[in-house]
Amino acid sequence: SRIYLGHHYPSDLFAGAVFGVAVGAAVYGLLLLEGTLQERVRWLLWPQIGLVIVMTQMAYLDVLPKSLLAWPHADKVIHTLFFGAVVFWLTMWWPERRVQVGRWALPLAIVLPITLALAEEIVQAYSPLRTGDLLDLSADLVGMVGFGWLSRRFITMQKEVLT
Repeated sequence: SRIYLGHHYPSDLFAGAVFGVAVGAAVYGLLLLEGTLQERVRWLLWPQIGLVIVMTQMAYLDVLPKSLLAWPHADKVIHTLFFGAVVFWLTMWWPERRVQVGRWALPLAIVLPITLALAEEIVQAYSPLRTGDLLDLSADLVGMVGFGWLSRRFITMQKEVLT
């Protein structure tokens, strides 16, 4: 009825549903599961993915706060932090999973998000409100590699504490 009355748009309901499911999953993992710190905090992946989805939706709808993007290179910093954080938490889920690409065995926790980021940059090239940008993709990759390293370091530290 809120959509029918014009008080909300379908995108509002979508964003609310994404955040509701994401926060519910995180609360489940953090508070209700028993296990190591790594097994609990990795559930923070879901709110991070929710944040990336909603921020992407807001960008396509051109409703991002302009003050958020007012400072120099803000877009690149946001790409680095948001996508890097996804890899940080995803590495907690798949610390040892690799994908063979030629002679390299690359972490699945980086291959999957960079593939999605590449697809999204291609889609941006066809959007009237957005532009595809290789620097955005580069910022994504820098964040993914850096936060992937931090996540592996965190996992190593947890193993050392437990032994």
